[in-house]
Amino acid sequence: MSDSAARRRGLFRRQGFNLTLAAVGMSAGLAVAGLVTGIPVASADTVIGNCTIVSSPTPTVHTVCPGVDLTGSDLSNFDLSHADLTGAKLYQAKLTSTNLTGAKLTDANLALARFYGGANLSYTDLTGADMYGVYLDSANLTSANLTNAKLTYPVMNSVNLTDANLTGADLTGADVSDTLLIPSYQKVTADLTGSASVTWPTPPNLTGTTFGGCDRASGSSFPVGWTTVRCTVNTSASQASGTFIVDVAEPASNPEPTLPGNLFGS
Repeated sequence: MSDSAARRRGLFRRQGFNLTLAAVGMSAGLAVAGLVTGIPVASADTVIGNCTIVSSPTPTVHTVCPGVDLTGSDLSNFDLSHADLTGAKLYQAKLTSTNLTGAKLTDANLALARFYGGANLSYTDLTGADMYGVYLDSANLTSANLTNAKLTYPVMNSVNLTDANLTGADLTGADVSDTLLIPSYQKVTADLTGSASVTWPTPPNLTGTTFGGCDRASGSSFPVGWTTVRCTVNTSASQASGTFIVDVAEPASNPEPTLPGNLFGS
C-alpha cells in the first residue's frame, strides 16, 4: 500500500470515529433532554392563561392560582372545587356549570361573570368579592360565605341560598325573588264573596339578613286574580327586595239543588 493510500485510510477511520462519537453524544443529549421535557404537568390538567387547572381536585391537591388574571375566560364545566383563586380577576368570565365547591375566592373580581346552568358555589369563600352585575342562574350558594361581598345589581334566577352568610353584604339593586328570603307563590280559591284571606309564613333570616316585611301583610284579603306582593330584606350594608304572586281563583260555582223525584208524590 502506498503512503498516500495509508494516509487516506487513516483519515477515513478518524472521521468515522468522530462521526460515531457525535452520534453517541447527540443520542445522549436527546435522552437527557427527554428526561427534562418529558415530565408532564398531568395528562388531564389544563392551562388557561397563567393558571394550571388541576384535574380531579381534592382538598389537598387542587388548583392554586391566587391573583391570576382570567378576564373573559371560558371556564365552563371545569372542576375548580377547593381552588385557591384569592384575588383572581374573573371579570366577565363564563362559568356555565362550573364546580367551585369549597373554593377560595376572597377579594376576587367576579363583576359581570356568568354562572349559567346551575354552577356549584356551595361552601365557597366569597368574602369581599366584587360581584357587581353577576349572573347567577340556578346557582347553588349553599353555605357560601358572602361576608362583605359586593353583590350589587345581580341577576338571580332560582338561586339556592340555604345557610349562606350575608353578613355586611351589599345587596343594593338585588332582586331576591324566588329565593328563600322571600315568600313563595301562593294559590288559593276565593270564597263566595269573591275574595280570599291569604296567609304565608315569614321567610327565615340567614346569617347577616333580617326580613323587612311586605307591602301587604300576611292574612290580608285578596281579590280574584293575580296580585304582586313586594317584600324587602335587610343587611347591615343595604337592602334587597323581591316579589311573589298571590293567585286567587274564582270560587266554585254552586250546583243547582236536586229535588227528590217523589217530593210531590207520584
